[in-house]
Amino acid sequence: MTHRISLLIAGALTVFVLVLMIGVGTTVAVKSFVTTQAAPSLQAPAANMPAQQPAPGSNDGIGVRLSPDQAARIAARVAPSAKLIAVPELVDFQGTVAYEVVLNQGNVYVDAQSGQVLFNGANAATRLERYHEDHEEDDDD
Repeated sequence: MTHRISLLIAGALTVFVLVLMIGVGTTVAVKSFVTTQAAPSLQAPAANMPAQQPAPGSNDGIGVRLSPDQAARIAARVAPSAKLIAVPELVDFQGTVAYEVVLNQGNVYVDAQSGQVLFNGANAATRLERYHEDHEEDDDD
């Protein structure tokens, strides 16, 4: 009987570790895909001309309509209780140029052309927090 229990525990731990590894691998892969930015131009600057870099937060040369501040305001509308953690940055979100707005409750991705919210991770975090708050009361019994 002890041998059978040992095998069951070993099997359960193996399955747990495999599921955990797959979850971590998937999360890392998704985050790295979402946060990749367009590759910088490999073209050399013209002779005798200094290379001009756009100012941080500037959207010159990319052809976007929204500024980082506008993207932050849009994100604040869809997650009103969230706080801005960092200046929104342009990223490639599933083939669309978007601002990644990092909030304390999760990331919001705003289309840099239309202002449409492409993904609202702040709401998911809020729902998860509410779920845990609701179930903490049940645990006190």
